[in-house]
Amino acid sequence: MKTLIPTLLAILIIGTAQAQKDSYASLSTKKISPDYSAVSCEKNEPYIKIKGRTDRKIVLSWAPFAGGVSHYVLERSMDGRSFEEAGIFFTGDWDNEQEYFYTEKFHKPYSGPLFYRLRVVGVEGSVFYTPVTIMNAAVAVN
Repeated sequence: MKTLIPTLLAILIIGTAQAQKDSYASLSTKKISPDYSAVSCEKNEPYIKIKGRTDRKIVLSWAPFAGGVSHYVLERSMDGRSFEEAGIFFTGDWDNEQEYFYTEKFHKPYSGPLFYRLRVVGVEGSVFYTPVTIMNAAVAVN
């Protein structure tokens, strides 16, 4: 009996972890269904704006989408191909904001290119990616 309980517990934990992984995978592959045409960007203008950058800090901002957004996931890449989550912003009480801001601080100086995009997740689970914004040169940060 003593060996049966740890074995059952291990099976339960592995099964739960796999179910969460499967659930997340299905969430991130849903088709785009809402109309995000309300996003106002001039032609060739990046959706994510650079407020400032040094070799140790970067400040970004973006305007919110019009309604129906559950949350924003800011994704970063150093090569423009492999993106990772840099921050998650749930709209909740903040859905009337004029602009969202994100400040990232680096532990070591980095002056190479950075690539950012937003994964916009709708309240019904749809996903929309904004065009990639490329940041090459450092600009003054207050």
